[in-house]
Amino acid sequence: MRAKIVITFYALILTLPGLLGVAFYQSGDKNTKLSRFMRDEFFLSKKVQFFNAYLQLNILKNKNLGNIHMGRDGWMFYMTRTDGNVYNDFLAVPNTHTADLWVEYVEKSRKRPYCYPAQFLFFSPPNKETLYREKTNLLFQEMIPQENSNFSLIHKKIKVRFPENLAEMLPALSDKKNQINTYHVLDTHWNPWGAYWAHREILEKANHLLNTNFAPIKIESLEKQGLELAGTALLLESLGFSFQPPPLVQVVLENPDPVEILTAEEHYAVYGNKRGEKIVWLVGDSFRKDLELFLPKYFAKTVFFFRYDHLSQAMERARRELGPPDLIIDEIVERYLAKEPVYGPCPEESR
Repeated sequence: MRAKIVITFYALILTLPGLLGVAFYQSGDKNTKLSRFMRDEFFLSKKVQFFNAYLQLNILKNKNLGNIHMGRDGWMFYMTRTDGNVYNDFLAVPNTHTADLWVEYVEKSRKRPYCYPAQFLFFSPPNKETLYREKTNLLFQEMIPQENSNFSLIHKKIKVRFPENLAEMLPALSDKKNQINTYHVLDTHWNPWGAYWAHREILEKANHLLNTNFAPIKIESLEKQGLELAGTALLLESLGFSFQPPPLVQVVLENPDPVEILTAEEHYAVYGNKRGEKIVWLVGDSFRKDLELFLPKYFAKTVFFFRYDHLSQAMERARRELGPPDLIIDEIVERYLAKEPVYGPCPEESR
């Protein structure tokens, strides 16, 4: 009897907001969305979400809550919905058609990236679960072997045809994670230690494309400063859960050339180095941020663009203020490789 009461109470809590929301939506205010009502109007919404999350994670021991996967040893992973299936990307399901489209993307981009007469380099940071499969709790379905995954398929196809235009991240990151974690425990991104080894892979290919001979700056020391990012955990902290991120390991470099920050905007950053050579642009997503710690040490001008924020206008501005690029680096994290590529804008000044 008691179990029936608990189940009935729980069902009412979960269904009542929806019924109220539908009634509210149909009351004449057609601009009010149900999701907005649930978030802003319904007075028990946060408590309902917390109760549901607590039930799923602590009582039912569910390892997946929305876009969050609760891994082993306190690790968290962020899942994205691809082709209508939230797990395709997470499980590394390969797609030959999409892989061929990415090869075509590199083929076209290397001829004239973003319509500029520049060299082109492509790289893709692996998803956190690709690098740390042993930290996941996917017991309901086995991951595809890494060598047969979508990430590997795309890299193999590009490498066969355009090896000089591809910087591979996975081998170095897999090797160096045995010393120190290369990704944050509670966030989906790489940390400074991971970004340092990623930048070395980029630099090696950039040297070849630009006919330069930059030697990677060595690490002087590793220092614990502050706490790691906890972006994934914040999605649960907003419901009332609390998590303690581990200390953040910062990379201290040996005698780097002084770098001047010329422009520091959220989605557009420019660095200058009087002793550097060449103008390099990097177009990327949120993984580009930690690379700003390292890549500007080598080039005369290094520009970082956020791919999804007025990119065409930003490129026109960079060319107008700094001159045309010698190399354009394209960064697209693995989770977006499951989708068909979207070609970048062609700024007026580049035509």
